[in-house]
Amino acid sequence: MHERTGGIAAVAAALLLAVVPDAGAAEVGRLGLGSQITALVAGADGAWIAAERSDGVPLIGRATTAGMSVTRAGASPEAGTLGPDGQAWFVSGDRLLRTGAGALSPVASLPALQLGTYAIATGPDAAVWAMPQEADRLVRVTAAGVVSSAPSGLPDCRPNRPPSDLPIVDELIRGADGVVWVVDSGCGRLIRLAPGGPLVVRVDGLDSRAVAADASGGLWFGAIGDEYIGHVDVAGAVRRFPLPRESLTLANDVAGAPDGSAVYAFEDCTLVRVTRAGAISVERSPIPAQAVAFDALGTLWLAARTRVARLTPGEQAGACDASGPTVRLRSPRRMSVAALRRNGVRYRVGARAFVAVQGFYHDHEPRDEEDVRPGREQRKVIPAGTHRYRVSATWLRRFARQLAAGRRPLIDLTVRATDGDGNATPAILTVRVTS
Repeated sequence: MHERTGGIAAVAAALLLAVVPDAGAAEVGRLGLGSQITALVAGADGAWIAAERSDGVPLIGRATTAGMSVTRAGASPEAGTLGPDGQAWFVSGDRLLRTGAGALSPVASLPALQLGTYAIATGPDAAVWAMPQEADRLVRVTAAGVVSSAPSGLPDCRPNRPPSDLPIVDELIRGADGVVWVVDSGCGRLIRLAPGGPLVVRVDGLDSRAVAADASGGLWFGAIGDEYIGHVDVAGAVRRFPLPRESLTLANDVAGAPDGSAVYAFEDCTLVRVTRAGAISVERSPIPAQAVAFDALGTLWLAARTRVARLTPGEQAGACDASGPTVRLRSPRRMSVAALRRNGVRYRVGARAFVAVQGFYHDHEPRDEEDVRPGREQRKVIPAGTHRYRVSATWLRRFARQLAAGRRPLIDLTVRATDGDGNATPAILTVRVTS
C-alpha cells in the first residue's frame, strides 16, 4: 500500500493515509491497523475525525463524499465541536484548536486545568464556550481568539450533598435554538443555560457518552442500567423509550436528524431510530459504528474504530461484519515454572491484528483483588498464528517462592486483538502455575 518516493512526495506519503480502494459503497475511508477514532464532528457537507495511530501519533481527518484524507494533528484532539466559522474546533489540554487547510491550528490558550479536560460547544454569541470538568467557570473564545472567563454559575448539585456528589461536566451541547446544554454526569443532570436562567433536568442513569441535540432545542440521551433511551424538551419534560432488543443495552452515541428523529449507535451492525413521535425502528449499519453525526444536508456520518462511512437519506446499508479475530490459549492450562521460562504463555490469533497483551499475576487461588500485580504490556501488530507472552525472570522466581510456601499462583493473560476493520476481541486466558 505504501510506496517509496522522493522529496516532497515522501513527506506527503508519511502524513497522508490513502482511502482504501475496496471500501464499500457507504464507506469513505479507514485508518491503519491499530488506530482509534476518538471524535467525530459533522459540518455543512461532510465530517471531521480526530484519531490516534497505533504508535500514539495523533491524527486529524476530513471526510467528504469524495473520500477521506488524514494528516498528523500535532496535538492530541479531545472534545470537538462545529465552530462559528463552519470548521471543526477541538480542545487539547488547555489549548483550543481549529481545522483549516487540512491541519489543526491554535486559536487560544484556555485557563490552566487543575484536572480533567474541557468540554466545548459554540454558544449563542458566536463564540466557542469551554467549561472544565470541575465546572467552576465558563470560558468564551471568539473567532479572533479573544478569551474571557467568568464563574459558571451552575446550580448546586443537591442540597447538603456529600463530597463525592459533585458536578462533572462531560459535554457542552449547542441546541438547535442556539441555547447551550451542560451534561453533568456527576450529578446525573442536564442543564439548559437559557437566557432567563438555568433549567435543571435530572436523569436517572444518564450516560454522558450518548447525548445530542434534537431539531427543536431539546436533547436526545442514553441511559445506563435501565436499558432505555430518552428525550428532554426545552421545557424539561422527559420521555423514555425502552430499547427494542434485549441484546441492545448501552448506546455508544446518538445523533439528532434534521427531520426531528434520532439515530443511536451501539458499536455493532445495528442502528436504532426514534421518530419525533416516539416510534422506534431497528436498522442496519454499514459499519459497527461507535459514533454518529448528521451534517446539514441530512447525511448520516458514522465512525467505527478505524472506519468512516456515510448514509444519505433513504439509503440502505449493505453487509456489515462486527466480529473480531479469534483469540485462543495454546499453552496448557497448567504450566510449571520451568515450562513458563522455556516457552512463555502461547496464544493464537485468527487474523492479522493489532494486539494489546498483558499478564496479571495472582499470588494464590482463589483470586484476591489486593494481590493482583500487572506485568509488562505488549502492543504490536502480529500476523495470524501462535505467539508468546514472556513472563519476567523476577516473576518466575516469585512463583517458585509462592509454590514452596504452599500457595497456588496463577496468570490471567488479557488479550485484546483488533483486526483491519477495527473489530476487537477481548479475551482473558488463565494459566495455573505448578512446580
